[in-house]
Amino acid sequence: MIDPIGQDETLRFLSASMDLLAARHSLLAGNIANVDTPGYRAMDLDFGRELEVAFRRQRSLEGVPGEGASLSYRAVLRPRIVEVSGTTVKPDGNNVDIDRELGQLSRTTAMFQQAISFMSVKLRMLKAAIREGA
Repeated sequence: MIDPIGQDETLRFLSASMDLLAARHSLLAGNIANVDTPGYRAMDLDFGRELEVAFRRQRSLEGVPGEGASLSYRAVLRPRIVEVSGTTVKPDGNNVDIDRELGQLSRTTAMFQQAISFMSVKLRMLKAAIREGA
């Protein structure tokens, strides 16, 4: 039997996004926990690089029969873990900027809550469609 909910691209995207946001939350929390650890280097997920790769791939497929013109989200759902750059390295070698980390943590939490809201709306729509079909 075909699983229509599991095949829904929006739900799959939201689920994958929430997994990534949870992973980023863990990285940021680890950075905060190690703010005073000598030699610790702050880590984050590199979404920008993966998005750029996905856009390049999408542009190269434009006009190719059988390939859609839309950007595939699958290409950006596996970002690399990278060391944070652009922060001041303290004399002990630690580069955690607590203000940056708290700001990014707040932003990540808000994005996760937004994804939950979108998923809730989508599931309500599916529920309504099921009720109408019954």
